[in-house]
Amino acid sequence: GREEPVCQAKRDRLGRGLELTSFPKHELEICQMIVRSLPLILLAITIFHARPLWAQTAERVWRDASGLYEVTASLVTSDEKLIVLKDIAGELVILRRDQLSEADQEHLAAGDESKASKTAADPSEPAATELDVVAAKTAAAAKISRWELRQGGEIGGTLIGFGSQTFAVQRRQGAIFINDVELAKLPAAYELILPKIISTIDKRPVKSLSQLEKHLAEAGGGPFNYIANGVQLGLDAGGSVTVPLEMLTQREAELVAPGFARWQAARLDGVSEEDRYATDSRERLILDSYDRLRGPSAAGPLKLKQLELGLLSVNAGITEVWEVTLLPHNPYGYARTVVVPGRDSATAQALALQKFPGWQPGPTRKLSD
Repeated sequence: GREEPVCQAKRDRLGRGLELTSFPKHELEICQMIVRSLPLILLAITIFHARPLWAQTAERVWRDASGLYEVTASLVTSDEKLIVLKDIAGELVILRRDQLSEADQEHLAAGDESKASKTAADPSEPAATELDVVAAKTAAAAKISRWELRQGGEIGGTLIGFGSQTFAVQRRQGAIFINDVELAKLPAAYELILPKIISTIDKRPVKSLSQLEKHLAEAGGGPFNYIANGVQLGLDAGGSVTVPLEMLTQREAELVAPGFARWQAARLDGVSEEDRYATDSRERLILDSYDRLRGPSAAGPLKLKQLELGLLSVNAGITEVWEVTLLPHNPYGYARTVVVPGRDSATAQALALQKFPGWQPGPTRKLSD
């Protein structure tokens, strides 16, 4: 008769380890090869899964609290303080929630509530509003952030933002340990990324776990600390992994390098906690926006500007509106486009600089006729 399946494998409670329960002796080598490969196969299924279509809202008119400024755009992403829009020209616009009109703030709040209440919703079910549909699709899709690696392959997870991670790597008792946890008990992503991190930092060819074990043994076993700074991803199996920009393809690295430089600058001594937090939040949103919109069909780097609309309420009867570009006076700042009322460009620049003293004025243009 037909022979029964020769291998059975089961996960341990960590969702990572695999063990054989039964197999004919003559197929031992085949079974062992399959079992050793399963963690990376499962990881590949996750990280090569096609990026789900993100639930972009339809274009609508967004207005500031004064009603003097408006932009037709679709919502890309948001947090509790900022939102990112994509206007009809394809440019990304960062706005503060509290500077929007009451109607727009209510619109966003409704979307926040929908997202919170529909984490397990079926997007095919009827929804009360457009934002209900968006929240349901977003929750159901569980978007995976995928990043291409310079030495081949991709890695994916839930985008955390830029981050730093220390790996204490040691070889002892014939096994590799990471931060005192055996590598075999960690999420399979570590097996994919760790040899590449160590190869990049040590500038040695370490392409596999066997080569990594040999490299560690020749160096004395360790522990050795490897600090990775870069794009940080949360893993389904728990924990997180940080991918240095040097490991990304040139296209991916160039895409995020400016934001990463600002993030690193905000980590320096002397930067206030307030500025550091503001930089972290902004750069995380920008990174998330790029991640949602990038792809093979993307035509070059995305353009982005951060608008400041709070000064429009100080119009004193002036109906002429100007855009004043201000350049930051520190390496972690981001250029602001300040929208202000003014009788001419000089008075518009002066008003913008009152709000941002020490910044360098750049191009200024009139918005209203």
